[in-house]
Amino acid sequence: MIDTIRAQAMELSANHKVDAALRRHHDGFKLPAGSKASELTRLKGAAEQMESIFVKKMLDSMRASVHKEKFIDGGMAENIFEDMLYDEYATTMSKTKSIGIADMIVKQMERYL
Repeated sequence: MIDTIRAQAMELSANHKVDAALRRHHDGFKLPAGSKASELTRLKGAAEQMESIFVKKMLDSMRASVHKEKFIDGGMAENIFEDMLYDEYATTMSKTKSIGIADMIVKQMERYL
């Protein structure tokens, strides 16, 4: 038990050192005036895309777990349509901030701008 706690403490210490080194590295690099806003906009867009990809994978897993009957199966056209529909669901869910993964990504990465 003590060894596990000691190992976790060492891992946290190592992560803190890496975080501090990254912060020192990025503190020395200042963006030109006005570009921080554009970088923040790009970061928000990338975070929304990342959340959209995650939600799409989650929805695909949910869709794969539903058993389809052969009697009313729409075939390949239905599969293509469903895939496009779930892409839109994922995009809409990430833009409406209903899940919040993008906000957490922005909050974590914003300090490095």
